[in-house]
Amino acid sequence: MQPHLPLLIDAAVNISLNVEISFNVREVTIHFLELVGETFSGYFVKKNMLERVQQIVNCGFRLACESTEDYPDEEESPHTLSLYMLYNIAE
Repeated sequence: MQPHLPLLIDAAVNISLNVEISFNVREVTIHFLELVGETFSGYFVKKNMLERVQQIVNCGFRLACESTEDYPDEEESPHTLSLYMLYNIAE
């Protein structure tokens, strides 16, 4: 999976940031980015690929800026999911 990580991260970031895609799909890609950030951050450092960590963090902050009022019927929103993602990556 590691050789394909840049492609997968690009796709997940694009889907996560696209407000025209359903929340359920975006939720899955946000969780994917969280998992990649947690699991492969050491790999990115070793391979001098810190731009991938930066790409995930930038995506997280952009999602955190979304309004929670756009998702009144959901328990979570891209805003809350991104804050969890950023927190877990920072640990």
